[in-house]
Amino acid sequence: MIDPASRNELLVRALREPGVAAVLFDVVIGHGAHSDPGGEIAQVLAGMGERKAVAVASLCGTEDDP
Repeated sequence: MIDPASRNELLVRALREPGVAAVLFDVVIGHGAHSDPGGEIAQVLAGMGERKAVAVASLCGTEDDP
């Protein structure tokens, strides 16, 4: 939640698997969370090139979270 490195590594590994068509993950925002979790995930997805897979995120937070 604070350091996205572990999640990003797992996301890349999952998306490199030819049998994976979709990846589901949770994103938590708020105090103690990474300041831009969506940006981090977007960078990973953009770096996957032509890989065609669906990424679905569940967002947990409120409008008032930083």
